[in-house]
Amino acid sequence: MFASFFIKTHIYMSLNEKIIEVCSIFEEVDNKIINLKNKYKINCIESCGECCMKDNIEATVLEFLPAANFLLQNNNEDIIDHYYQQTEKLKYCIFFNPLNNNGKCNIYPHRGLICRLFGFAGRINKNNELEAITCAKLKYIFPKYNEDVPIIHNYYLRLSTIDPQLFLPFLPINKAIQKSIEIVSLYYRFKKTG
Repeated sequence: MFASFFIKTHIYMSLNEKIIEVCSIFEEVDNKIINLKNKYKINCIESCGECCMKDNIEATVLEFLPAANFLLQNNNEDIIDHYYQQTEKLKYCIFFNPLNNNGKCNIYPHRGLICRLFGFAGRINKNNELEAITCAKLKYIFPKYNEDVPIIHNYYLRLSTIDPQLFLPFLPINKAIQKSIEIVSLYYRFKKTG
């Protein structure tokens, strides 16, 4: 009963309220990962960015609403135009920029949940054990995880309660980004005319 009520009330949140909720999850994840990195003295390999060049990354529309909102609020039409011109050609994330030292990402502070969690999160495997979700380069230097690590499933579950319709299905990352830009753009267009 409570879960049903919780989901129904979240569906009726405004787009801005949904973005705020997503950002609060991001902030919690970021803080947890900062603490994990500090405690274990681990970090991504400098100037790597290989995780962004995978061609099979999937994401939700919901987790890229903050990025779309940032782009549209800051009149980054050139990035949006570039995105639409390149979306079918690129096999990796449209925001990946090998020349950018800030995580190789043009929108690093606004990146999606998958981008935040990969490398410094865990999952519960079929043996009910906690295992690291990280890249091959970092796998060998990671300590044995304990309760400090963010569990991917927990954060995606929380994200799903914000708006189940924007949460599913998981899409190739560029499709998820494209749909989030379309949703936010449409929202602002109607807001101006309404």
